[in-house]
Amino acid sequence: MSFKSSSYWLALGLMILVIVWLSSGSVSQARDSAPDPLKKSPETVLPNVAYRALEAETIADTLSVEGYIEARHNAWIRSRLDSSIEEIPVREGQQVRKGDTLLRLDRESLPTQIAATEARLRQKRSELKAAESLSGRRLASETDLATRQADLAETEAELSSLKLQLSFTTLSAPFDAMIETLDVEPGEQVSPGDPLIHLVSNHQLVLVAQVPQQHIRRVRKGLPVEARLLDGRKMVGEIDFIATVADTATRTYRVEALFRNAEGERLAGSTAKLDIRFGEVQVHALSPAFLTLDDSGSLSVHHIDEEDRVIETPVERVRASATQVWVRGLPRQIRLLTLGKGFVQVGETVNAQPEALPEA
Repeated sequence: MSFKSSSYWLALGLMILVIVWLSSGSVSQARDSAPDPLKKSPETVLPNVAYRALEAETIADTLSVEGYIEARHNAWIRSRLDSSIEEIPVREGQQVRKGDTLLRLDRESLPTQIAATEARLRQKRSELKAAESLSGRRLASETDLATRQADLAETEAELSSLKLQLSFTTLSAPFDAMIETLDVEPGEQVSPGDPLIHLVSNHQLVLVAQVPQQHIRRVRKGLPVEARLLDGRKMVGEIDFIATVADTATRTYRVEALFRNAEGERLAGSTAKLDIRFGEVQVHALSPAFLTLDDSGSLSVHHIDEEDRVIETPVERVRASATQVWVRGLPRQIRLLTLGKGFVQVGETVNAQPEALPEA
């Protein structure tokens, strides 16, 4: 066989080997055609989270606000006359009853003026009676009769004014009270409007507090309240007054609660905390760390529903301590999302497992 013939067969053999290699499975592995649609993908892995089972508890629904105590009745006794002080039969710090005499002013010439006016009044009545008799017999004019009537009315008014001024010379207690301040002395000259005696009744007390605007709709007259004093004592009363308009600076409403103080203890002017009782409410106790803000800026809690989905529920804070907060608005039983909250979205299905309890 010649050399050319050998080369020909060698080239032909190499070509056949290339064709066989190209037809092998190695090339089929590199093709970019679509995979078999019937071939299944691996199962989706759900995110792992931990939860804590919580059940609602019933507590007293109260609102606590700071306030201060005032006396229910608190008044200054003032002079209504230009006169001098004649007598003071009471002393500072004394307990007085309604109607007791506190102070007497000099009556000066009032008794004499009243006696003279009473005499003139009797004369005016006699003159009017005579004029009426003459008028009935047509012996007196209507003008003369009208003049007599006017004189009589003027004298009666003058006498009433003098008697009223005489009553102002004796100052009496308008209610049961204690004399808080007495800064005048007998013989001292006084004028109308001058303060003479300060009376305070502490048998009924008023606790004044400012309620935030978001809570005022729940407050109504007659609601029971409890006042907690700084020394730990407690007093029970009820709401007696609610302001109609909020304070423009604080946006809070003035609320007054009325308390009885049968012992007459000195509490006016002191501070206290007012607990307004609205009844009972179902709440969940949890750490403040589990509270978040929803898109509207309201407090909310993330928990897991029966289908293992993450849900977000708005809540309202009812009470708080240094370590816990009590909120309402949740279902009675919930699975509180405690671990993994930052890796899941609201509405996402999760693999929920109860949190591991710490070993005793």
